Amino acid sequence: MSCSITITNAYYDQSTGDMIVQGTAIGCPGPTVTVSISCGGSLTVPYNAAGIWNATLPNTCTCNLPVTISAYCTSTPACNATFIINNLCCCPTFTDSATPGNCNSSGQQLFTFNGTISINDSCTYVIPRDFGDGTFGILQTFTGTGTFPLASEMDHYNPGTYTSSINVVTPSAGCTNGQAPVTITATCGGSGCPPGSILSTFCVVLLSFFLMFGSIALIIPNFISSLTPCGTTLSLTNYATVAAVMLFLFTIFCGSCYCKYLLRIIAQLLIVEGLLYFLFVPPTVPPSAGCFAIFGNNASTLAGILIGSGILLLTIWYFLYKNTCQLTRCDFWCIIGGINPVNPSCTTIAIFAMLILWVSTSMVGLITPGFVVAVVAAIALSTISCVIRNIFLCTTNCNNC
Repeated sequence: MSCSITITNAYYDQSTGDMIVQGTAIGCPGPTVTVSISCGGSLTVPYNAAGIWNATLPNTCTCNLPVTISAYCTSTPACNATFIINNLCCCPTFTDSATPGNCNSSGQQLFTFNGTISINDSCTYVIPRDFGDGTFGILQTFTGTGTFPLASEMDHYNPGTYTSSINVVTPSAGCTNGQAPVTITATCGGSGCPPGSILSTFCVVLLSFFLMFGSIALIIPNFISSLTPCGTTLSLTNYATVAAVMLFLFTIFCGSCYCKYLLRIIAQLLIVEGLLYFLFVPPTVPPSAGCFAIFGNNASTLAGILIGSGILLLTIWYFLYKNTCQLTRCDFWCIIGGINPVNPSCTTIAIFAMLILWVSTSMVGLITPGFVVAVVAAIALSTISCVIRNIFLCTTNCNNC
């Protein structure tokens, strides 16, 4: 049986500084293979039952120069193979830094990363950043020689400590991942409010209840409750009181969860209130005729004005605090629409308020036609928000479509 030697791979291992050579040996008269490199050094290694062998030799070769690697059956030098590396890739080195920014409306702190890559050979390297929170940056490609700036990249972090580093994905072997590690601590103003925490959940409930009960308190005067059968079980005083308590607790406890929230809350209240006025859009018929102060076309006009004013005010808030609070277009549309009680939006809160109003009238059927119209309007606004978020590829800011 004739012998056969192959060298399947050879590369410089950055982590050890050695040359790694791998191959196969079939039919060698002896149990070993001798491996040598052109820039000096040789090693005799055994091969296993499958004929696979691995050799690790101290590297004395110069980066970016050709390297010739030879392997032969130790007992039969004529049975040999040659592997040529046209230019030895010795892997790049990196510098890296992280600059902390402000917290966004989700209680996450922004960090901006900048760094350099230094290449001592003419090889091409593809690198992504590992942000340390399970996400990665863009793939960046560099060809040496020289020192080049890495693309500036940003990531939002929930409160905690993370280590960001740089990986090398091409070449696929030899270069060490996790290079130039930078440890950062996200605090969001010092106290932190990570999504899913007790404080975050508490603040979501407080804000939701304020917007829901506050909007109901503002809509109650539109019911002419002194007329029969228009009476309702809705109490302006009760709902206004609950809304005031919710707002008070929110301002006390939730400063670290929401950035520059006053204009945002007013805008949300206007949008929710506008959606509620769709309850009174259908033509009123007995027994509801005369039960509403504003109804029909006037109600739809007022609804449009309130929603438009709310979106305009929210837009002003967004541009005023876009940099301070590190807001994105995704944050803006997440606040407006989406159906998910865990991450409530204006449309979610409005639908719950509609349910309360519907079941609190003296006759459940009093606003049933309007209830259908109002829910459809809320779902339509939510759908528009979700479509826009899909266009912007919003996947991390909210999950309420």
